[in-house]
Amino acid sequence: MAPILDAVEQEAKDRILEGFSGPGVAITPLLMGMIIDAALLGIMLSQLIHWFAHQRSQESKLHQYAVFWCSFMGCTVFLLSTGWIIYLFGYNFGRWVPFTDYRWLSLYPIVDASMVLVVQVFYAERAYKIANRSKLLIPAVAFPMFVSLVGGVGVAVCGFVSRIITTNYRIFVWFWIGGCFIADIIITTIVLWGLTRSRSPWEQTDILVKRLIRVACESQLPPTICALALLIDWCVQQDSFYGVFFEMIQGKVYVVGMIYVLNQRFFLRRELDETNNLNARPAFSTFKGGRNRTGAPLGPATIHVQTETYVESHQINPAFMPQRLQPKIREASESGDTEMSELDGVNQSEVGLNSEYMERVRAARKKPEFNVASFAAMG
Repeated sequence: MAPILDAVEQEAKDRILEGFSGPGVAITPLLMGMIIDAALLGIMLSQLIHWFAHQRSQESKLHQYAVFWCSFMGCTVFLLSTGWIIYLFGYNFGRWVPFTDYRWLSLYPIVDASMVLVVQVFYAERAYKIANRSKLLIPAVAFPMFVSLVGGVGVAVCGFVSRIITTNYRIFVWFWIGGCFIADIIITTIVLWGLTRSRSPWEQTDILVKRLIRVACESQLPPTICALALLIDWCVQQDSFYGVFFEMIQGKVYVVGMIYVLNQRFFLRRELDETNNLNARPAFSTFKGGRNRTGAPLGPATIHVQTETYVESHQINPAFMPQRLQPKIREASESGDTEMSELDGVNQSEVGLNSEYMERVRAARKKPEFNVASFAAMG
């Protein structure tokens, strides 16, 4: 019995180490996948806490259910990876046959497909709105997503039934990986193309569009690259643990990107509120040959002008003010005649009382007889 077990162990060892220089090179991707998966779990939980605190109340019910489901399945993947590692290196330490048992490995496609499908629907909704609600986008994206889901379910069923890689197992893996990658390519291309065409000659709008393009690249390109890497590995070698590395982290890469997009809405809304009162200035450097960034001919532009009124006041030094003659009423205590006749009303200003004309009037008044001819001569 022992020689038979030894032969089975040797066959399993040769199968696992085929094409590799040693156990370290062959098994290290499995351990690294668990480490990276744990790191992504921490990132996902930190983003989830921020989303709960700031953005959950602003989201629709469907988006909330999507976040809850994907977060739950992300934690499930971590528990699956932990259980598999304990099974291999704890309960079956030193044995090679458990590495060839594909029951554990076949669970990753169906769990990942359940997360990836929800995230892709979330991105497809954005692409549908950016593409002006084109009806052609729905079957173009829905078909590869459905194929990917069928492939994930088929891999799980074949893995539990046969426990080895069979022809049907390989076919369903092609469905799972190929459908996922094609859906990612279509969605990412439409989103980036639509945002690029939405760029505006107005500086504030253009900055916002650039920010949205950056967010789309940061959230959608990593999952697409991960799906491409898994597809390339499956094309090169179909029974190595290098592909398992991408299977262990693929689902969380999608979930982290989706929660990142939802949290960016909070930051974008806050920045727009802070810059709401700024004037929009046209970016004239973007116009070339009578066309804008989108390539469309320039038409009549609508210019919104914001006017501001400023009130400015100056205080002049009294020393530099022009001298004006002000009337002055004499007080009773001042020297001079207190009885006034009709002639005193000729001029009551300060200059008039001291003028030569008034002196002649006073002199004529003191004479016993008032001579009209002499008064005329004085004028």
